[in-house]
Amino acid sequence: MIFEELHSSPIGGHTGIVMKVWAANISGQVEAVVGPYKLYDSSFYSLQGTEWLSDEVIDAYLHLVIEKQQNHVHQLCAVVASSLFSGQFRCLKKMKFPIEDIWLCPVNVGAHWILVIIIMPEKTLLLIDPMGNEGSYERKILRNWRNFLKLRRCDEQTAQWQLQTLKHNQQMDSSSCGVLVLNFAEQYLLTGTISHVQTTSEAVSSARMKIACTLRCRGNAEEYCVVCSMLENDPNKSMIEMVQYTYSHSDRQSVVPLPHHVGTRKAFDDLFLSFYFLRRRSKKTSPTPAAGSRSS
Repeated sequence: MIFEELHSSPIGGHTGIVMKVWAANISGQVEAVVGPYKLYDSSFYSLQGTEWLSDEVIDAYLHLVIEKQQNHVHQLCAVVASSLFSGQFRCLKKMKFPIEDIWLCPVNVGAHWILVIIIMPEKTLLLIDPMGNEGSYERKILRNWRNFLKLRRCDEQTAQWQLQTLKHNQQMDSSSCGVLVLNFAEQYLLTGTISHVQTTSEAVSSARMKIACTLRCRGNAEEYCVVCSMLENDPNKSMIEMVQYTYSHSDRQSVVPLPHHVGTRKAFDDLFLSFYFLRRRSKKTSPTPAAGSRSS
């Protein structure tokens, strides 16, 4: 029944594409771009079967969930949220403090996803552990949040902050925590409760496909090269401009691959030869070291 509803939905048409991605070998190709997040074939693979969801899948789906909301909701990416609630504040000193009333914070603790929802006006943290072991994290989560506020000098009355939990169905396996965190976040923003989120094997499998189809449907990766996963070069640029761009960046030891997506094989061969002769010309015109001098 759940899968039938998915196939009849607007995103159901992407199930075939998702299945093909899952069946193919991982190549590192960009399959979707959602907001600032690139999703590779390996990202979609993490949504298959009993795989653990990757950071970029968590971040990209929450980005889409928040886009639907008219309320002021802020998303802390998985890396930042995990650093904050583990007490690693060094990388957060220059972080611009969000002004939104609600923050969604996916936190990874020991290869397990939990969710922290911050409600700023109420000075409340909502802690949700899919396994139902919120008590194992309560003190650490609240302590690190108060310490973070003191560090940023954002709230002088940190003692007023409290932590609460929400009633929910518990995770029934060892791999669906990421899927449930996304479902909990989405359902909370829609209804303010998460008690109706199903955690059965069928529900989780359906949710995995729904997340994959949603990301594939909403994420446009057409402008990205299928080989190097970078944005395609501007078609208005001449071949020599592309060579000079690649050459100038290679001198800075930047990892900028040759723009192999310029069209035909002959175009690539011409580009490679142009790059080769530019290198030779540079070596010939470079000054010769004075006699007796030593290179460093």
